[in-house]
Amino acid sequence: MNMQITESAQQPIRNEPWSMNLEDYLKEMYLQHGYDAALLAAVDFLDMWEQCSVGPEQIKYDVDGKIMTKNEYALHIVNNIKALETMAQDKNTMDMNNDTDVQEESWEDQDDQELLENLESLLRQQHDDYRALVSQMEQLEANRQFMCEQFARNVSHWAHFRFVRPKPTLDSVAIYMAAKTLHLKLIIPEYGHFRSLALKAKQIDSWTRIEGDSSQGARICNNTNLPFWEDFQFTDLNESTDTMAHRAQQKFRSL
Repeated sequence: MNMQITESAQQPIRNEPWSMNLEDYLKEMYLQHGYDAALLAAVDFLDMWEQCSVGPEQIKYDVDGKIMTKNEYALHIVNNIKALETMAQDKNTMDMNNDTDVQEESWEDQDDQELLENLESLLRQQHDDYRALVSQMEQLEANRQFMCEQFARNVSHWAHFRFVRPKPTLDSVAIYMAAKTLHLKLIIPEYGHFRSLALKAKQIDSWTRIEGDSSQGARICNNTNLPFWEDFQFTDLNESTDTMAHRAQQKFRSL
């Protein structure tokens, strides 16, 4: 507050220096009770200043060379306080928002990092599981091939005890294979469900080879990729051996 004294000030009461920070007083009033209360307090204070013996008898309210009335000056002071407090509140709000944004971004970064780490851990785990499954499948395949080989060899041993060796002709071999298959299905009803077993049993069995037939025998002995046995299944266990042999002969001749 810039007050120009036109006459000498009266002596302070009780010879004590009188002092009061008007802006701090009005600022506290503004913060606690609002704008109107602060303005009323400013006017009352200036009235007291002018009327009481604690201040100069005549006062000019000069603001940057502009002379104001008491009420104008009170309004000027309170408006300045309001503007400063509004700016301070806006700054605090902005700082709080910035802090909140930074905190939210930090939380989001932490969430993203945690999600990324979880996904990477999941990928490693799934890769390890897949590798373990592949290893198990490879072992199972090796076991399957070994068991298939052993089964086929034992089928040959059994058949060579059970039947008479066929002649090295298509008809004789076909009758032998038909009879062997029929009896195997009596022993193992689901034998025909696994063609790889039947194929391996035919390949292993030396009695199914026709050594002297140069035109057909080579195909029967050496063609292991897709021989007739792959798609030749006997489904009727009541079918006679002769009928099965006849169908087998037809299949042989179609090769």
